[in-house]
Amino acid sequence: MKTFMSKTCICLFVFLSAFLSGCDDHDDVKLASLADVLYQAVWNATETVYNEDGSIALQDTYIFQFLSESRGEIVERDDSGNLAWTSEFDYEIHDNIVTFKGGWVGQWLVVEYTQDKVVLQSYQPKRYVLIVQKYE
Repeated sequence: MKTFMSKTCICLFVFLSAFLSGCDDHDDVKLASLADVLYQAVWNATETVYNEDGSIALQDTYIFQFLSESRGEIVERDDSGNLAWTSEFDYEIHDNIVTFKGGWVGQWLVVEYTQDKVVLQSYQPKRYVLIVQKYE
């Protein structure tokens, strides 16, 4: 009887261990692709250009609108908040690289992204960082 109970307890322990180790609170949470995150959304964007010593050389803000899966628009306002200019751009996403052509240019590495924030980086030849956050 003891042998039967020991084997049963061991089997039950192994089963529960295997079952519980397979559980994860994040199994159902999947981040959408970058294209889906950007598509038909408006973003506040901050572009920072860095000097070789890491200090900030320039910082500008824009509004990015990703109007379709391949086209977008940039809006810049002056210091008074008035419209300064708009420009259209084309973009393509391949793996972790976003290539812009037109009003915004270059190949930008995707450093990180969530549903509400995307961080891109490029060297042209200085280090450029573009942080876009969903417009609220």
